[in-house]
Amino acid sequence: VRALSGVEWRGARHGPHVWIPLEEGAGDPFAKRALTAGVVVVPASVFAAGRSPAGDGVRVSIGAATDRASLAEALARLRTLLPATGRLRRRS
Repeated sequence: VRALSGVEWRGARHGPHVWIPLEEGAGDPFAKRALTAGVVVVPASVFAAGRSPAGDGVRVSIGAATDRASLAEALARLRTLLPATGRLRRRS
């Protein structure tokens, strides 16, 4: 996922989705900003069971794109939004 170069993400290299970890409390606001930018992502809060925090971040469905060009555009839009969430966690 070249468009997310320098960004920490988790998932199988050729999997249908990736997770982008964010600071605690940043997932829901980030998902709203992404939607405003025309990209749908799912915040970790949707996947939380009960009141147990599961960490924060967003799930990006790589397989949902209709073609590579639209995927590249969507990931580029997400990349521009990431610094607005505060501390950007990077892969080691």
